[in-house]
Amino acid sequence: MPAPYKLPAPPPASLPAINSNRIQNSLYGFMTSQLLFVALDLDVFTTIAHVQTPTVESIYARLSTQGRYRPHSADMLEAFLDGLVGCGFLYKSAQGVYQLPADVTRYLVATLPPQPQQEHEAQNPNFMGGMVAHCRRLYDLWNMLPDVIQTGMPAGGAQQLAEAELRYAELAQALYASNIAPAKKLAHWLKQLLASHNPQAKTIADLAGGTGVWSIALLSALKAQADAKALADISVDIIDYETVLTVTGQFAERSGYGEHIKLICGDLETMTLAPNRYDVVFLAHICHVLGEEASQRLLQQAANSLTPNGIIAIVDFLSDPARSNATWPMIYNLNLRITTPTGRVIQSEQMDAWLNQAGLKAISRFELEPDVWATIAAHNS
Repeated sequence: MPAPYKLPAPPPASLPAINSNRIQNSLYGFMTSQLLFVALDLDVFTTIAHVQTPTVESIYARLSTQGRYRPHSADMLEAFLDGLVGCGFLYKSAQGVYQLPADVTRYLVATLPPQPQQEHEAQNPNFMGGMVAHCRRLYDLWNMLPDVIQTGMPAGGAQQLAEAELRYAELAQALYASNIAPAKKLAHWLKQLLASHNPQAKTIADLAGGTGVWSIALLSALKAQADAKALADISVDIIDYETVLTVTGQFAERSGYGEHIKLICGDLETMTLAPNRYDVVFLAHICHVLGEEASQRLLQQAANSLTPNGIIAIVDFLSDPARSNATWPMIYNLNLRITTPTGRVIQSEQMDAWLNQAGLKAISRFELEPDVWATIAAHNS
């Protein structure tokens, strides 16, 4: 008989200091996106939320009768579901039961199961399906990156206004869900500032307000400290394009503050704001889309519209001056070059120069969430 093997100790599983994992993870990163795209197409996450014991058999049975399209077989569906497990978008027990992680339940389930005393499913207000669809289209635009580099023009040419409005309407719900937490954080800070420096503040403008998430969060914060009479005097003007305002109205009514909110249709690149009108002006995630020239004009308009004690709250990505750090704004800046004619991520020094030109100064700047900064500006006097 051969002698038994004398096995050496297994080698350590550690990687060398320089390895190819980051490169390989980037190259194969498209797989994760494709899994998400198709999971939303199939309504997989919503199906699992509604099935009592979501095994591959029960999920397959439901998708075969109620899904957008039918999987070829339970075996093929299981391979797909296990792919979602592999990238952390599903859990799977030893008994073969699939479960949803908390973030998937909150953001990727389209309809919520009926609660006791309810007959019908409810739409999930945090559903981010529109953002998934938007990112799917970005794949096509990013495939044109060589053309963008060679021509200096956005992929497929400059986006038409009607298309931009349509895309925003689709994204609106996802943007509300992703912005509500930082909006509440900023609102709490602004509430304290107003209480000490401008307790009589009553007029708010939300320029390119979209869903109104930033001004609605401030209304909610002010309600917590104001009596009914004081809150009744507070008004918000949300200014945006007509198609967008259709979506804004839905969020305004859902918030319960619809009577305080006035929707104003206007093009911020050309319209003139009334002088000395607003105590608070929001400019949230708009300057990076407009670009330098239009942003400077808008800041000047906002400055002119402020009351003597008024403030401007600017929320946006900010990059470091050398653009040398490996951060999301650097990638997003390229995305703006691909998708818009003039959009650029702003540098903090650039923002300060624009404020100074408009007769304003930054009185505070803080990070609301990674790479997203709030700049609070007031009259430079």
